[in-house]
Amino acid sequence: MRLTDGQEKARQLALTTSDSLFITGSAGTGKTVVLRQIIKDLRAEGQDVVTTSFTGLAALQIQGITLARLLGLGISKRLTDLKEDLYRVGQRAEANLGDVDVLVIDEVSLLSGDYLELVDKVLRSALGRREPFGGLRVIYCGDFLQLPPIKGHNEPEFQTRWAFQYGPFREARTIRLTQCMRQERTVDLQLLNELREGRMTQLTKLFIEAATGRDIEDTVELHPRNEAVLEINERKLAEMPGCEQHYFVRYESEEARKAMEKALPVEERVSLKVGAPVIVMVNNPARRYYNGTQGRIVDMTPKQVLIETLDGEQLPVVPHEWRVDLGEERDIWKRIGGQKRRYGTARGMPLKLGWAATIHKSQGLTLERVKTDISRCWEPGHAYVALSRATNLTNVSLIRPFKKVLADPEALRFTQSIP
Repeated sequence: MRLTDGQEKARQLALTTSDSLFITGSAGTGKTVVLRQIIKDLRAEGQDVVTTSFTGLAALQIQGITLARLLGLGISKRLTDLKEDLYRVGQRAEANLGDVDVLVIDEVSLLSGDYLELVDKVLRSALGRREPFGGLRVIYCGDFLQLPPIKGHNEPEFQTRWAFQYGPFREARTIRLTQCMRQERTVDLQLLNELREGRMTQLTKLFIEAATGRDIEDTVELHPRNEAVLEINERKLAEMPGCEQHYFVRYESEEARKAMEKALPVEERVSLKVGAPVIVMVNNPARRYYNGTQGRIVDMTPKQVLIETLDGEQLPVVPHEWRVDLGEERDIWKRIGGQKRRYGTARGMPLKLGWAATIHKSQGLTLERVKTDISRCWEPGHAYVALSRATNLTNVSLIRPFKKVLADPEALRFTQSIP
């Protein structure tokens, strides 16, 4: 795999220094691609790398573990939420950390500064060191102008909303990726950059005028709320003729189920019909389909689903095995033999119905044809994430025009300060 110049710079810094790093860049610049390569290379050098994220879905994409599970945080999101004293929480975390050298935190924009402080203090307690994060090297990855930290309705306001506002985060060296691999047209990149920064220019107005009500076949509707997505997909499937074929996710153990059932990018039961549009939710270069490949079902058997992609190619989609980090290996003999961490697996058909998807779960997807209503997006970054999924903005249809896009001013100032 050939990396861009920016990706290779990030890789070299990861391999030749011991610095903490923050890898950032706009949507489509390959942040996760280079992060996976860095993890692979560091492990090849014998370093114990633990990969994490705030949400289960993001953690699963890098075969990792949620920070809450790794550190035994439960539902705590700030220091004052802990039900036990820091020492006891640290003891539980220590048992799960083992001899870790590097902590990877993907989709760091989802972490509040309060949560990052909680992670820091628990790690210091667990590892018995006063240095930030207990002396661990931390590699962060993400874009603060995409999805922000979410506060629950009954939760108190953030004391520190953004991870970059927590002091120790600023000690990481920043690498900003600039070469976009998703969109090629200069006008698309300019427009998306303006939307990312919350700007409405004449270019935006021309796009809104051209895209509103645009008639495009085989689009995926992106919505901010899951309820709307479920209603659309279930209704459309019921309206189709023919019999449903059901595909179930199988977990290797109950522990794997508990760790993965809310994190998988597909439902535990996927119901499909011949002719239904689908989205592939994993990368499988050997079979020529990728995370976001769109198509319609041509045929189905219990072991594969034959789809026809938007460009007319027929591809057999087969069950996929997802892998998740379950924590440190407790058996000392397995540890001596080199098995330091335990992994759980789930196996299922990596397809979702393709009439609609949520904006949150579309993050990371590359889609050819998109239909969306970003006038209803209420969080900063929502609209940008939705539109930046498309490979070409001429293949985007707006359900209704929008009058503004939101970018958090603090996140914007921080991002614009990055050289």
